[in-house]
Amino acid sequence: MTRDGKIKPYPDEEWNAWRNEKKNQISATDHFVCVQSVVSDTHGGLWVVDPAAPATASVVPGGPKLVKIDLNANKVARVIHFDETVAPQGSYLNEVRFSPDDQYAYLTDAGAKGALLVVNLQAGKARRVLSGHPSTQPEKDVVVKTDGQALRRPDGRGVEFAADSLALSADGRTFYWKALTGRTLYRIATAALQNLRLSEKDLESRVERAGDVGPTDGL
Repeated sequence: MTRDGKIKPYPDEEWNAWRNEKKNQISATDHFVCVQSVVSDTHGGLWVVDPAAPATASVVPGGPKLVKIDLNANKVARVIHFDETVAPQGSYLNEVRFSPDDQYAYLTDAGAKGALLVVNLQAGKARRVLSGHPSTQPEKDVVVKTDGQALRRPDGRGVEFAADSLALSADGRTFYWKALTGRTLYRIATAALQNLRLSEKDLESRVERAGDVGPTDGL
């Protein structure tokens, strides 16, 4: 919104030009499909998470990405695309946090295939970790409520969202996360997430239970 109260597409109209009815004419790789999270780093960058799955439905091919906007120029400075090994069908990339040195980004996938994403920002490469692990999945006995009423889909089914809420300790050494449809808060050392030599089983063994809270959409 401008100072005179007008609404203006950011960073420009072109990046916001994608529409469902035009998806065959406008590329999802260099346009916002559905913005989920907007977070600033410590070096003048504004990062936008685009899961490219409108209404948490099918992922638009080529659409999942992490976009960096230069706040000084108000222009897109970088786009990190996520292929199907990182953001498969059924995924819904949700939140993002950055290491204090802005070398790594950590994301949650709240979709049907819950997981965490670790992005080496220097290399522009991402890894999908803890996919299907209990720590990233909804807890079956949890009912999400709003205003005291159970939140349900139009067909009456309850809602199940996987890894959603996330936080990074001030020193950047510990990463916390939990499923929205869940009570358990988990944590892991970021050094483990960054270590490419650790196998998936090694990572799983380093996941710790950090406490019990209620269903949360953010931390």
